[in-house]
Amino acid sequence: MSSKAKSVGAVMTPYPYSVSPNDPPLQVRNLMAAHAIRHVPVVEGGKPVSVITDRDISLALSVFGDAAAEGSIPLEQICTMNTYMVDASDNLEDVVSHMIRNHIGSALVLENKRLAGIFTMTDACKYLLEILRQQEKLLANAAEYNQ
Repeated sequence: MSSKAKSVGAVMTPYPYSVSPNDPPLQVRNLMAAHAIRHVPVVEGGKPVSVITDRDISLALSVFGDAAAEGSIPLEQICTMNTYMVDASDNLEDVVSHMIRNHIGSALVLENKRLAGIFTMTDACKYLLEILRQQEKLLANAAEYNQ
């Protein structure tokens, strides 16, 4: 691992699936199920405006039932409007700290104000696993060297 600070862009999921604010919730739920994802950026006019989560959709379907399923309740009425957005060059530690402090599950990652990726707690866990495996290898090499 280098001593240089890692950017969120280095560990994000690039080019995520995205949806429109007018898409019906059931269609988005099917997209999530097909690709095993829980957070989908909502994009309008090429710019990210929000994120929709599997929890948002489940709640909408349980409250609004068929109206949500059929699309008469658009995503823009059920998605998170205070979406955390960061620049791809932002420091990973700062982004993760903010997400933890504020109980945020994902951040939309932008480059030139356009959606470049999404960073979720799953991405953070994958990166942590990578660090732990590197550390394990270093410790194994050090033990071998000391014998």
